[in-house]
Amino acid sequence: MSSRTRFLALAGVTAALYAALTLVVSPIAYGPVQFRVAELLKPLAFLGVPYIWGLGAGLVLANTFSPMAGPWELVFMPVVCVLGGYLCRYVARRAGWLTAGAAYATIIAGAVAEMLHAVARLPYGPTFASLWVSELALIVVLGVPIVKALAERVRLVRWES
Repeated sequence: MSSRTRFLALAGVTAALYAALTLVVSPIAYGPVQFRVAELLKPLAFLGVPYIWGLGAGLVLANTFSPMAGPWELVFMPVVCVLGGYLCRYVARRAGWLTAGAAYATIIAGAVAEMLHAVARLPYGPTFASLWVSELALIVVLGVPIVKALAERVRLVRWES
């Protein structure tokens, strides 16, 4: 299998999983108090670039169903997701997965709180706090151990680039 084909396959499966897991819990996946089960996939970014792009693409797919779908949901948030994924992949390599997970949770909570403040005029501070707690729970408490265990047992493809 070519390198490009493998990249696209990993990104595509990641995108599909992210979108499906978000849509399954769609009533609680959007808004100031959200619990997006798909966020537990975010530590996949620490394994490689295809997963980062898959998370970004999955976010676009999932956010097309958002009640606030528009430039913030379809452009700003996927860009934050991808850039945050690259940054946190770097952090994971140097400071460990838990630190990278906490950083990713903070980046995502901050960006979503900013979006909700701009679009829905919700107060930034309380919105950030609510989102940060759910992001930490999903990414650090659940996502890191689940993705690490899968990476060890199922031999998830690590992408070195």
